[in-house]
Amino acid sequence: MTVKQKFRFKKIADFSNIPISTSLTVSLILTIMIVSTIAVGIYYYHASKKAKTLLKTTADDYIEVLAKTLNEPVWSIDLEAVKNVVSFFETNKRVVLLEIKDSRGAEFFRIDKHNNWPVETRKSEMYRKDTLVGTVKIELTYKYYYDSTRELLGASILTLITVLLSIAMATGQLLRIFLRKPLARITEIINVFARGNYDMSGIRAPCIEFVPFVTVLEKMGAKIQANMDELTSAEEKYRSIYENSIEGIFKSNIDGYLLDANPALARIFGYDSPEEMIRPPKPVSDLYEDPLQRANMLQEINKNQIVKGFDVNAVKKDGSSIWLAIKARGIKNEEGKLTAIEGFVEDITERKAAEKELSGYRDHLEQLVEERTQELKIAMKAADAAAKAKSEFLANMSHEIRTPMNGVITAADLALEETAIDNMRHYIEIIHNSGISLMGIINGILDFSKIEAGQLELETRPFSLKQTINQVMDMFKDRALEKKIDISLEMDSNIPNALIGDALRIQQVLNNLIGNAIKFTRYCGKILVCASLFGHAGEDQSDTPEISEIIELLFFVRDTGVGIKKNQIKKLFKPFSQGDASMTRKYGGSGLGLCISKRLVDMMGGQIWVESGTIGTTFYFTARFEKDSSHIKSRSEVENTTDFFIPRFDEKLKGIKVLLAEDNLVNQEVASAVLRKSGIEVTLADNGKQALRKVIDMKFDIVLMDVQMPEMNGYEATAAIREYEKKADELLPIPIIAMTAHVMKGDREKCIKAGMDDYVTKPIKKTDLFNTLWRILKPKLKSVNMEPPGVENKVIDNKFETAIPVLKGVNVKRALEQLDLDWETFKTILKSFYKTNKDSMSVILSDILNAQTQENLALKIHSLKGSAGNIGAYQLQKSAGKLEKILRKNGRIDADDISASGLEEHFYLVLNSIKPVLLEENKNNHDFEEKNDEQQNPEKFNEALQNIAETLKALDPVQTEAKLKILKQYGQAPWIESLEDAIYDYDYEKAGMILENGRNKMQKTSEVFKTSEVY
Repeated sequence: MTVKQKFRFKKIADFSNIPISTSLTVSLILTIMIVSTIAVGIYYYHASKKAKTLLKTTADDYIEVLAKTLNEPVWSIDLEAVKNVVSFFETNKRVVLLEIKDSRGAEFFRIDKHNNWPVETRKSEMYRKDTLVGTVKIELTYKYYYDSTRELLGASILTLITVLLSIAMATGQLLRIFLRKPLARITEIINVFARGNYDMSGIRAPCIEFVPFVTVLEKMGAKIQANMDELTSAEEKYRSIYENSIEGIFKSNIDGYLLDANPALARIFGYDSPEEMIRPPKPVSDLYEDPLQRANMLQEINKNQIVKGFDVNAVKKDGSSIWLAIKARGIKNEEGKLTAIEGFVEDITERKAAEKELSGYRDHLEQLVEERTQELKIAMKAADAAAKAKSEFLANMSHEIRTPMNGVITAADLALEETAIDNMRHYIEIIHNSGISLMGIINGILDFSKIEAGQLELETRPFSLKQTINQVMDMFKDRALEKKIDISLEMDSNIPNALIGDALRIQQVLNNLIGNAIKFTRYCGKILVCASLFGHAGEDQSDTPEISEIIELLFFVRDTGVGIKKNQIKKLFKPFSQGDASMTRKYGGSGLGLCISKRLVDMMGGQIWVESGTIGTTFYFTARFEKDSSHIKSRSEVENTTDFFIPRFDEKLKGIKVLLAEDNLVNQEVASAVLRKSGIEVTLADNGKQALRKVIDMKFDIVLMDVQMPEMNGYEATAAIREYEKKADELLPIPIIAMTAHVMKGDREKCIKAGMDDYVTKPIKKTDLFNTLWRILKPKLKSVNMEPPGVENKVIDNKFETAIPVLKGVNVKRALEQLDLDWETFKTILKSFYKTNKDSMSVILSDILNAQTQENLALKIHSLKGSAGNIGAYQLQKSAGKLEKILRKNGRIDADDISASGLEEHFYLVLNSIKPVLLEENKNNHDFEEKNDEQQNPEKFNEALQNIAETLKALDPVQTEAKLKILKQYGQAPWIESLEDAIYDYDYEKAGMILENGRNKMQKTSEVFKTSEVY
C-alpha cells in the first residue's frame, strides 16, 4: 500500500468530526440490524424447511389416497367415477399434474396445469385383488410456498425498520443528554493540561469511565515535570562545564566565522571574553599562522567526519605564536552537506617545547650508545679470543684422547676382516661399535663447547635408521644382561628405509637416554625403545627416487626404574645438573648428557621432554630428517640388518589362523610360504566375495586383504565384513590388514577409514608383516611370555647353503632375506610367477590396442607390479609403478608410454632369466612347455616373421593364413596369439602393429640379456 493510499484510507476512516452520540447511535442501529437480519434469516430458513416438509407429506398423502380410491374405477373403466374422485385435485392450486394410466400404460385420465416452479412428484401402482390395474402420478408445485414466504419476509423487514427508527431516535436523544456534560468537562481538563499545568492531583473525572484517562494524565504530568527538572539541571551542568572547562570549546560555520566560544578558548587566544572574540565577526583563518592548515583540517573532516590530535600553529591576540591540538567533528544537514564544525582546543605549547628538549637528549643518548657499542666490540673480540683459546684446548685434549681410540677401532676393523668364527666376530663387533660410540661421546665434550660457542653444525648424510639404532642397542646388550633387564625395540614399519641427517647425533641422544635408563632401572626390569612416524609429507617411492621429503620421527625410551620428582624435572636439561646430590653419589655421571641431548634435538628441529611417576620414566624426543630415495642399494643395506633384541614374532604367532585374500597367484604363493613356514595356518580366497563368505562360514584370527581384486575389491569386502559383524552382535570385529603396493600419502588413512586395522606394503617383507601381525594380535596373545632378550635368538641360516644361480633382473638374495625363505621354496614361487605372467605383456599390449578401460589396465599393471616385487624383480616392479602412475595421471597409456617406462625390456629379461631354472626343475614335468615363450628355431622363425609381414602389406588373406601356420611351426612367442586373432578378424592394420611391436621386443630383449647386470 502506497503512502498516498494510506493517507486516503485515514481520511475515509477519520471520525473526529462526528459527535460521539451519533457514532454510538449508528453503532447500536448497525448491531440491531445485523442481529435482526440473522434472526430473520434463521426464521426464513426454518419456515422454508417446514413448508417443504409439509409439501412432501401432502404429496405422500395424496398419492396414497389416489391409489386406494382409483383402483376400482380404473379396473371397471368408469371414467365418471374417476372424475368424481379427482374433482378435488382439479381445484387444488398446489396440484399441477395428475396422470392416470391403465395396466398397459395407456393414458386413462390427465390433468395438466401450466407451471414454472419446482415440483414435488409422486407415483404409485394400483392393484385390485393382487392384479395391477394401472398407475397414478401426481405433481405438487412450490409456488404457493414461495409466495407465502415472501409475504412473511416483507412483513418482518417492515417491522424491523420501524423498530430501528424508534431505537435510533430514543438512543440519540438519551446520548445527547448523558454524554455532552462529561465530554465538556474532559475537554476542559485537556485544555488545562495543554496550557502547561501538569498538576492533576486535584482534578476529578466527570464519570467513572473517565477515571483511567485522568489517572494517565496525572502520571504523564508528573513524568513531564520530572523530565523538565532533569533537563534544567543538565543544562545548568553543561553550562558550568562549558564555562569552566580548561579546554577551549568552539563552534564555527562553514563560511569560516565563530558562532560560539567558551571562556577558556578566549583565554587561550588572549581575549578578555568570548564576546570580544566573536564580535565583531572575524574570519577563523586569521587565528591560524598558516591558513592552509584549516583547509587541510576541513578536508580531513569531510573525509572521516572527525579529526583527532590535529596540531597547528595559531596566532594570539597580541600576535604571539602558540601550538594547539584540535579535536573536532563536522555537522552535516539532511543532504549530507557540511554546515558547521565544533570541537575542543588544547594549548600544547609547553609540550612541544618539552619534545624539542627530549629530542636533544635522544640525540645525545644515541651518541653515547654508539660510543658504548665500540667499547663492547672491543670486549667481544677479547671474549672471542678467549673462546678460541678454550676451543683449541678442548680440541687438543679430544685429539689426544681420540688417537688411542682410533687405534682400538682400527684394530677391531682388522680383526673383523680376518675372523670368521661367529662368537668371536660378534664380540669384536661389540668392541668396534663401542669404540665408535665412545668416540662419539668424547666428541660430545667438544660438541658442548661448540654448542656454547655456536659453532656446532649437523651433518646431512644418508644413513640407515635401523642400523643406527642397532649399533646403540648392541652396545648396551651386555650391561642389560648383567642386570637381567629386558630391553626391546619397536619400530614403525612406515618409517622410510633410508634417511638423510646426522646419524651420530641420533646415536648420541639415544646413547644418553638408554644409558640413563639402564643406570636407573633395577634388576629384572624392562626398557622399551620406540621409533615411530610423527609427521610425513607422503610420496610414491616407486618411481620418484629423486624427490626428498621432510619427515618427523618420534622416539621414546621407557624404563621401569626409579622415577623423577616433579621439582627435579626442570633441572634435568641444564648443564652439569642432576636430580639431586644423593642420586649423583649413588649413580655417578657428570650431568652433561641430557643438556647436550636437548641442544642436539633443538638443532634437529625437534623437542625433548620427560614424563615420570614414582616408578618408571619415559624420555621423548622428536627430530626431522629428509627421506633418502636416491638409490635402491641403500634400502637393501637397511633391510639386510638383523636385530637380536626384536622378539621372535614368528614363534609367537605359531598356530594362528589367517585368511589370505589375494587374486594374484604369485602373491598367494609368496605370502603363504612366509606364513606357513612359521607354523601359521593359511586359508586362501581369490577375491573379496570369497573372503566375505569364508569369514562368515569359518573362524579366523586375522585377515590379510589385498586392496585390488576382481569382483569385489578389498575396501568393498572390508565394508561388507564390518556390516556383517554389526548384525552379529555377539561377534568381536576380526582384525583386517590391507596389503597394497601403493605407498602414496593418505593410503593408510584410506584403509583405516574403510574399516581396516592397519596395512603392509608390497613387496612383502617378513619383518614388517610379522611386526604388524604381532602389534595387532598382541592383546589376544598377551598370555604368551616373551623370550628374555639375553637369549640369542639367531638361528643357523641355511638359506644359502644350496648354490643359488644368478638371475638377471631378479635379486634372489634380497628376496630370500626379505621373505625368510629357502631356495627350494622360492623356486616354486618363481614357477608360479612364470605361469601366471608369461602372457601379461601381450595381454597389456592387446588391451591398449583394443582401448580397454583404465580400470582393467590398472588392475593388470598393479598385479604385475606386486608379484614382481615379491620375487625380487625390483626394476620390473619400478617400471610397472611408473606406468601405473602415468595411467593414473593421464587416464590412458599407449605403446610409447610402455617403451618409456622400460616395462617390456625388464619383463622379458626377467622371464628369460628365470626360465632356465624352471626348465631344469621341470625336465620330467609336462606342465612347463618350452615352446610357450621362446623361439625353437630363431633363423627360421625370423624368416617366417619377414614373410608374414610382406603378406600383411599385400592384404592377401590366403597367403597370410598360410604364412601364419609356417610361423607357428618354427617358434612361439606370447604375442603370437594376439597376432593370430587379428588376422582371423581380417584386421591387418592391427596385425601389422602387433607384429612390429613383437619384433622390436625380441630385439630389445636379446640386447638386454647380453648387457644387463645383476640387480
